[in-house]
Amino acid sequence: MIVTGCTGPGIFEGEFRYNLPKDKFIMALKELGGIPDEVYESEELFDFFEPILRADFEIVEQEYESISEGKINCPIFCVMGSEEKNASNISNWKNYTHSNFEHQQFCGNHFFINQHSEKLTDFIEKAYHASLDLELNGVRRGNECIIRF
Repeated sequence: MIVTGCTGPGIFEGEFRYNLPKDKFIMALKELGGIPDEVYESEELFDFFEPILRADFEIVEQEYESISEGKINCPIFCVMGSEEKNASNISNWKNYTHSNFEHQQFCGNHFFINQHSEKLTDFIEKAYHASLDLELNGVRRGNECIIRF
C-alpha cells in the first residue's frame, strides 16, 4: 500500500476543515497551498469546487476518528512533504502493518508531488519491486495488496 500526504490513523491535530465556515475554510485551503489564486478570485468557480473539497476533507478527517487499531498484511510505503504540519509523525504508519514499512520525505508542502514527480515515480517503482520481492520470498500478504500491471 502506498500512502501520501497523511500520517495515518490516530493522529489528527487541529480542527475539522470540512466543517469550517466559508471564510475560515478558504484560509485553511490557502495555508495548505496547491489551489490557484484564480479559483479564490472567482466566486462562481470557488462555489463549484467548494463542496468537492469539503467532501474530500470530510472523508479523510472522519477516517482519523474511526480507525485506530488493526493491522494489514502488506507492506506500507509512505511519502510526505517535509513542510507538512505532521511530517514528523510519518512513521505512525508502521503501527498498521504486519509487514515492512518504508517512508520518505520530499522537500516541500502537501503538494510536493508537483516538484518531485520523477523522484516520486522512482519511489513507487522501488515500492512495487520491494513488494514483489516480499511475495516471492514467502511473506504472507493479504489479497487487498496484490497489484498486477
